[in-house]
Amino acid sequence: MIKWKVFFWVLVIAVIGAGVFHVSQGKSNSELFISLAACAFLLIPYFGYAYQKKIAVNLLWKTVFVVQVILTIIVTLAFVIGQYLAIKNGGELFYDSLKIIAIIPIALLSLIPPYLYAFNSHFLWQKR
Repeated sequence: MIKWKVFFWVLVIAVIGAGVFHVSQGKSNSELFISLAACAFLLIPYFGYAYQKKIAVNLLWKTVFVVQVILTIIVTLAFVIGQYLAIKNGGELFYDSLKIIAIIPIALLSLIPPYLYAFNSHFLWQKR
């Protein structure tokens, strides 16, 4: 479980970094609050799986996982299309292609803990 604990804390640091970036870019406080609240909520199954903690009900995390998969597909497709258009419009083929190749495994890796938490941690959900 140590790798998932490390992964969880890397994500926490990334969310905090994104918050700092939002502030430095002059984004509105309400926009920042909504973004951080959504990220914090989506980090709950990462924490639950890494630390083997039962949080709320299993159906919630199954639903959240399905939403995460849909959002990951949409964001990944948008990223790939954006990179393709950048290449097509004279972008650097190697660098832009490398970003496309890197984002897909990262996106898939990020779905493992929520999946394992929602669908493969039966012992957690059977506890009272």
